[in-house]
Amino acid sequence: MKHKILFSFLACTLAGVGAVAQVNIGTLDDPHRAAILHLRTTSEVGKSDSLGVKIPKVALPDTAKLHLGGAETCNLDVDETAAGMLVFNITDDPCGGLTPCLYVWDGASWLVMGCEIRISSVPAAPTANAQTFCGSPTVADLVATGEPCATFNWYEVSEGGSPLAGSTGLTTKTYYVSQTTASGESERT
Repeated sequence: MKHKILFSFLACTLAGVGAVAQVNIGTLDDPHRAAILHLRTTSEVGKSDSLGVKIPKVALPDTAKLHLGGAETCNLDVDETAAGMLVFNITDDPCGGLTPCLYVWDGASWLVMGCEIRISSVPAAPTANAQTFCGSPTVADLVATGEPCATFNWYEVSEGGSPLAGSTGLTTKTYYVSQTTASGESERT
């Protein structure tokens, strides 16, 4: 009896070697030969489906690494074995390079997909008012207002020249400022 059970188990196991599994959900039709998963919301051939697929929503902290799950789970590190994972990011952090959109893990980082790419124009010049300091102020003490995520560059000249280092001491004179974003550097104020 033991030999018959073992033989039956081995026969079933070996018969499954090389089998290709395809799954159909919502229809009795054969799945498309190139699909491992075929979803349908209507049983009428030639009619369009009326429902979509709900992709899991996650809050990506950045695009270089992701901990899946929350504090109540185990914060799984995503690695190259998860390549091809698809999520919908709900984090809206343009300064950090994240926008609500579909992202796919390529094994090393999250790549945005399926979003309209917004190409911004070069930012307008920032604003800065006359400033008064005591002691030994430096360029790092100067204040300007501009775009979110902008980096301000201070100059001694209105055109040309190089940005001043933050440690450069200030003297009584006019300084010029530009702002740099992902779209480029603005004119100087």
